[in-house]
Amino acid sequence: MAEVVELVLDDGTPHGLMIANIPNWVGVVVSSPRALLDRLKTRNEVHRAGIYLLAGPDPEIDGATQTYIGEGDKIWDRISDHHRNKDFWNIVIGITTTTAEADLSKSHIRYLEAKAIAQIKAIGRATLSQNAPKLPKINESMRIFMDTFYDKMIKLLPLLGYPYLTPIIEKSTSNENDGSFVFMVESKGVKARAVQTNSELVVLKGSQASKEDAPSWTSGKTMRNRLIMEGALKDIGSCLEFTRDVSFNSPSQASNIVLARQTPGPITWKEVESGRTYKEIFSELIND
Repeated sequence: MAEVVELVLDDGTPHGLMIANIPNWVGVVVSSPRALLDRLKTRNEVHRAGIYLLAGPDPEIDGATQTYIGEGDKIWDRISDHHRNKDFWNIVIGITTTTAEADLSKSHIRYLEAKAIAQIKAIGRATLSQNAPKLPKINESMRIFMDTFYDKMIKLLPLLGYPYLTPIIEKSTSNENDGSFVFMVESKGVKARAVQTNSELVVLKGSQASKEDAPSWTSGKTMRNRLIMEGALKDIGSCLEFTRDVSFNSPSQASNIVLARQTPGPITWKEVESGRTYKEIFSELIND
């Protein structure tokens, strides 16, 4: 269902400070590059109670993004502390309320923080060294309110450069009869399945990947090693196995990891039922 989003570009570009909200929602999301903290400090929103998200390159895993999630009665105080004490991050997101009158309580923001940490760990789009705290006890009506607040927050974060809380697949991958095209690669003893989301090809949990890489294949080794280090790919003896759904930016990137060699992804992935290639199916959809 369509939803209206209000997005303000503070300096007129998508590379600076951005403020996003949804009409009739009490929340607001503010995003800033680390280089613009002096401008962020002037925003009233960051001087209210809420949670904040830091993100930047993981210093220990090539190609991975590290994130940190925290909360505060005035989130600017916590952000400024991390500016002095944490090196990895280059973007900060603040989630709070549109007015001081609608301020969130300590239990509310700890509920958001705990839920976000647990979801980051479950999704696996970014690395996170924090343990997930227990959800604080709040009454049923407030839990429903905060779950709605959280869902709206999740919708806005990718617009502001933070996709790490967005589920890789909105629908359950255990049911492949939901109208989505299911693609398969099968070669040299490995078999993998994938589905196309709006912007990514997602290789499904339980799929296999080759352990033996082609000598000439170099471009994807860093990514494969990262997936192994993160536990997304597990050695099961004869091959590697995906322990969770993993998203890829293109069909070629996905098939390269699965087959451990350079591949033409659009003709390597074939639709399970018809045998048509990824390229054939999406060419037909465009031309219809």
